[in-house]
Amino acid sequence: MKLIMKKITFITFFFAIFTANSFSETESRWQIIDSIQVFWLGSYYAESDFVKAQITKNNEIFVLSNLSYRAPCIAKSSDMGNSWKILFHEQISSIGTDNFIPSKANDFCFIDSSFAVIVCDSGYYYISRDNGEKWKKNRFENNHRSWLVSFWDKDKGIVFQYDINKPQTILKTVNSGKFWYEISGPKKVRGNGVSYLYTIGNGICYAIEIDNKVDSVYYFHKSTDYGETWQEPYPGPKIPPFGNFYFINENFGFNFGGKSLTENSAARSKTIRRTTDGGHTWETVLDTIILLNDPIGSLHFSDSLHGIASAYSNIFFTTDGGKNWKLDETYNYNKLPLIGKVLMIDSTLSVGFGANSSYIFRNGSLTHIKDFLNTKDFNFKEIISFPNPATSKININISDESIADHEYSIFDIKGRVVKKGILNQSIDVEELNTGTYYLIISEGDIIYYSKFVKE
Repeated sequence: MKLIMKKITFITFFFAIFTANSFSETESRWQIIDSIQVFWLGSYYAESDFVKAQITKNNEIFVLSNLSYRAPCIAKSSDMGNSWKILFHEQISSIGTDNFIPSKANDFCFIDSSFAVIVCDSGYYYISRDNGEKWKKNRFENNHRSWLVSFWDKDKGIVFQYDINKPQTILKTVNSGKFWYEISGPKKVRGNGVSYLYTIGNGICYAIEIDNKVDSVYYFHKSTDYGETWQEPYPGPKIPPFGNFYFINENFGFNFGGKSLTENSAARSKTIRRTTDGGHTWETVLDTIILLNDPIGSLHFSDSLHGIASAYSNIFFTTDGGKNWKLDETYNYNKLPLIGKVLMIDSTLSVGFGANSSYIFRNGSLTHIKDFLNTKDFNFKEIISFPNPATSKININISDESIADHEYSIFDIKGRVVKKGILNQSIDVEELNTGTYYLIISEGDIIYYSKFVKE
């Protein structure tokens, strides 16, 4: 029984430390963490227009932006959004000295550390095969604007393109972008082609077409064989909000944006719809106003239950799979810049990216969990592990030699035990994936802990 209780203590403590470190007061608060800016031409800072953010299986966050609205830039966080590093940005040359103008990035897809791709205007695209550290610039033969990209795995993916003379071109690769070939794609119902694209496991793909000029209905095109053939299209939600789609799996997804409040008016509500049958039927789960002209602009889930949505001046969250949404009152748009895009890392941690600004925000929690560190049952002592970040080993600075031969546990940020052993002066961490971890040692009513990053 004592051993079982000790394991429970480890797990409880992990989440407690994680939550407590994320709180700035008794409740969580959104804070500006960083700003993605680049000093250009020796005279001004080029600010970022954020395009898309993605979290990888290794719990690293990548965000794509356009510097000065025209030059691709990739930044990465390896510590759950707390600090950021610019990995790559395209240069803008001085006017009159170089005819080259960088092509605006429109979308990106980060599969794993061995493959990522950015697609841009004028047929340009970038590929990285070393966890985003270096990017090779390429160009499709047709030079068409590449609008959407999505991959099923590191080998198979598709790119949707647009050109004034050929509104829809679809390119596919089955060898990580080494070779691309054109496929027929879905047959259009109306409009100028596909506006939204989602690849889901087992070869499933949704390509969503919209035509507001005719009947304001979205049409779903579905493929189950990696885009080679497409089923008959079916309509999405009637009177859809002006916005986007987000799918968690083949059947479970959301449509978000804002409905027009009056005819010929720019005023819009904040609207989220939910589907559990692949877009055949929809249920409205959020329909509010609060402020005019601020539709839902971004939505993301960390798992099937916990999600976050941004309406620029308001943040909403859900803990029941999107059935109900609550206003996050810890975000105050009167005191902070507007948040355009949001990413939920797990049930207690989110990051946000500025709307019309280069700021990156972080919020420790969307729940109101009591600070576990105030408990009287245990004493907590932080120990030093180094180097931090670590690559192969961490060394432990222990002043209390009584725990030298005790069992240790290493947790990832999801609370899972990834390594156990008997404590020594050093611990081998080379086999751990890149990310943030907690080292936990228990001795009676004392719990020793250390937080470290594995590169």
